[in-house]
Amino acid sequence: MPYWYRGGDARAVVAAVHRLGAVVEAVTGLSGYDPQVELPLAEAAARPELAVAAFDEVAESFARRGISSPSNG
Repeated sequence: MPYWYRGGDARAVVAAVHRLGAVVEAVTGLSGYDPQVELPLAEAAARPELAVAAFDEVAESFARRGISSPSNG
């Protein structure tokens, strides 16, 4: 996932990944798991603020090192 996003942009990425995971669950019959927040997919999707906080933390780490996206190193 692109961890350089923050706030609302991170929330949009998290929502898209959770929707994709739900489709994979529906098609395969398997249960998804979000290792970033250590929750089953359905629980993680119900608490997107947990993943957004992780995105914010990683983005801050990148910013401290002068990295705003993978394309600028």
